[in-house]
Amino acid sequence: MWLFAAALASSLVATTTLTTRGVRVRSARAFMRPTNLARSGCPATMAAIPGGEYTLGEAKRSAKVEPFCLDVHEVTVDEYALCAERGACDDAGLASKYGTCNWGKAGRGQHPLNCPTWYEADGYCRAVGKRLPSEDEWEWAARGGSRGWTYAWGDDEPAPEQWCWRGSARAKSSWPESTCPVMQFAPNPFGVFDLSGNVWEWTSTVRPDGSSLTGVAGDAVYIFRGGSWGSTDVIQARADIRGSDGASWRDPDVGFRCALSKR
Repeated sequence: MWLFAAALASSLVATTTLTTRGVRVRSARAFMRPTNLARSGCPATMAAIPGGEYTLGEAKRSAKVEPFCLDVHEVTVDEYALCAERGACDDAGLASKYGTCNWGKAGRGQHPLNCPTWYEADGYCRAVGKRLPSEDEWEWAARGGSRGWTYAWGDDEPAPEQWCWRGSARAKSSWPESTCPVMQFAPNPFGVFDLSGNVWEWTSTVRPDGSSLTGVAGDAVYIFRGGSWGSTDVIQARADIRGSDGASWRDPDVGFRCALSKR
């Protein structure tokens, strides 16, 4: 994978540790930069998403999206561990709150990293030379762009085995009370996996009308998308369903993937 190749070829840059509303955040110049751009203009492990205009589902507002690149899968435990080992990502607290957090668990390296705060997700994407996708970009990709689908696979309600959730017999038998390894279910037409299920995904979009469950004063509320392994209703597979919480919040149902503006 280009991420690991780039990491091996990169030298670690100096980092500083900051505190933001009680949350440790490491600041560093990117120690891994996207390389090996395919003819699509995106790195090998990212899908090229065309631009367009549409009406954002639940928010009921117009959105315009420029062409961008999106990780084909959610950021894994192994990927985040490499960043932490090089001193550019903070791993404090990732395994401390819930028994179902993947961090530090044997055999979970190819599972999505869950339980990160928004700060940690944002910090990782910046460290690898990327960024979190906006809510507008995320939904556009999940709906298949101009196809405007209700779900990542079309307008028909998804079958239980199309995504990692509690209704999937395969997920319950192979990975009980856990996320699934990434890329175990079919991708959408852009080649992006797990846009429904596995973990909800942090975005860079603030929800101004939201309230934080964290109770941290001044904590910005960010939107996350996509449903999770803990979903109990197929409605959470819809591309337009939103969730949100404070940037300091952790949950085993929430993870992230990164985006990159097209060059």
